[in-house]
Amino acid sequence: MKACYACNEIKQLGDYPAKRDNKDGRDTRCKKCKNKKRREAYRKHGKKKCRERSDRLIEMSGGRCYLCLNVYPSHVYDFHHLRDKEFSIRKCSMTLSWARIVKEWEKCILLCANCHREVHHGSNSKKLPTMVE
Repeated sequence: MKACYACNEIKQLGDYPAKRDNKDGRDTRCKKCKNKKRREAYRKHGKKKCRERSDRLIEMSGGRCYLCLNVYPSHVYDFHHLRDKEFSIRKCSMTLSWARIVKEWEKCILLCANCHREVHHGSNSKKLPTMVE
């Protein structure tokens, strides 16, 4: 039995995540409090990290729409997959490594939202590059 540092509730040791640094091998916060703290940290820092990663990928893509060649604010762009999509780049996660995100980005072209909608509608697909592995 152990008292949680955050909520002060006394709980079984199994209710605490493992932490080798501590004498008892368990964290000072219970799993529930630890998860709550992680969610708050994501809300505070995670969105910023995703936005920074996305801005960096936009810059690596040339910073303009592949089809219309116009430059827009970063929130206007989409990454259009040319082949085997594993995940959406704009919905990146803090758990994904930068290398994995870049690997997925290499299958994409940068499009503004308008051109991206036209491509999926079928009115702009003849201008798209073909992807060869």
